[in-house]
Amino acid sequence: GSSSNLTDFEALNYIASYGDLINAFGTDSTSAKSHYTNYGKSEGRTLDDFDEWGYLASNNDLINSLGSDTTEAVKNYISYGYSQGKVTNSFDAQSYLNNYTDLRNAFGDNKLLATKHYVEYGFSEGRNV
Repeated sequence: GSSSNLTDFEALNYIASYGDLINAFGTDSTSAKSHYTNYGKSEGRTLDDFDEWGYLASNNDLINSLGSDTTEAVKNYISYGYSQGKVTNSFDAQSYLNNYTDLRNAFGDNKLLATKHYVEYGFSEGRNV
């Protein structure tokens, strides 16, 4: 079947979601698209179980080097972060929201928006989690 319905970004997220795919494909999004179409979908694999914003927010060195480039963040995890055992989920978005009234007023309880804010602005503003 055709695999053109997946974007490169979706294919990278698919790879990043599974250690066996990271080991098999690296950042080869074409192979990942084919794998999802031919095997992954019928195996019940989730297309995106990787939190690129959480990965960035959990690793200040990546915010410094990649900023808010989520595509590069996913590629970094596939190429280096996975094998290095980098944490992907140490950022506490709820704590971040609890610490700042302005963020709670803006985002309510939306942890994704809080995490994005930290990566895009909060880190460079020196905000604490």
